[in-house]
Parts: sequence; structure tokens; C-alpha cells
Amino acid sequence: MKIKIKDKDSQEVFNWPGGITRQFEIYPEDALGSTHYDFDFEITSSTMSDMESEYTIYNDYNRLLMIKEGSTLIKQNNKTFEMKQYDQILFDGSTQTFSKGSATDYEIIFKKDKICHLNVLKIEESYHFEINKGYFGIYCEQGFVTVEVRNQKYLLNNGDQFSIYLDENEYEQIKMIGKGILFTLEIV
Repeated sequence: MKIKIKDKDSQEVFNWPGGITRQFEIYPEDALGSTHYDFDFEITSSTMSDMESEYTIYNDYNRLLMIKEGSTLIKQNNKTFEMKQYDQILFDGSTQTFSKGSATDYEIIFKKDKICHLNVLKIEESYHFEINKGYFGIYCEQGFVTVEVRNQKYLLNNGDQFSIYLDENEYEQIKMIGKGILFTLEIV
């Protein structure tokens, strides 16, 4: 088991023509990222301006995109999808894709041999769940939460990303206490 936390101040920030991108996690850790196509998955958040932007093509990858705030139109193959807060779209990374609108997203780019699940969780007091093998992440969208694993506590505030990696036969119980909106992410 390996645990990592990237608080908002330690996340890498990149500029792109439509805004900025924050990198929450990349695996493997020594991967160079989006322009090198040397990663199994990458978790980011990007701002999008009102102008139309073309997405980078990622052959051999899928993309799962969720709108955190704002709204945007996603255009693919003569189809248009209106996306608002917490709407998700899963698509082949090799599909030519455009967006138009002002929004901030939460996105996972992952190899096609992986399976990815993203959920929005509103927590009022406490929440318990079990995880096994692969990657599990918690992003604190609003509020705060204390994540407890094996009697170790980790505090997450707005914009912080918690990551836990489990080996094939590992199993963990996670307890969360706090108040806010979280994104939970599983990649196997």
C-alpha cells in the first residue's frame, strides 16, 4: 500500500491555450505526462474559456471528463453534448473533440486496458467503504474531510487530492469524517 496527498499548493500547474491545468496525479510517478504518452493514467483539472478549444488526441487512451463548475458544449462527430456541473462523458481519446463554454473540469485520461469509475459524494458526517487492488482517489471539491486508513489520519481541504495504491491482493477499509463534496475515483 502506498498513500500520497497533493494539497492545492503542491500541484503542478500548466498553461494551455484555453486556460490552465492542474495535475493531481500521474502513474507511474516518473512518467513525463501528456506529451510523452508514457503514463497509465493522469488525473487533472482544467479551466476552459468561452472560445472553442480542441482537445489533444490520446491514441490508446480513454478520457473521463466531469464538469466541476460552469457549463460547456462538447462536440464530437457532428454530435453536441451540453455539460453542466457534475455531468460526465466517457470517450475514446483518439476522437476529435472540441469544447466551447466557460467551465472547470475534473478529468482522467487512462489506458484502454483500465477501468475507471468516478462518483460525486456529499458527506455530512461520516462515510465508510472498502477498497481493493488498484488506485483509489479522493478529491475534496468543497469543505473538508479527514480520511482514516490503518489508524492514520489525513486532512483534506478544498482542492486537495488523496491517492492510495493497493497491490493485487490488498484490501483496505477507509473511513471519512467531515462535511463537503468529494469526488471518489477508482482505477483498476
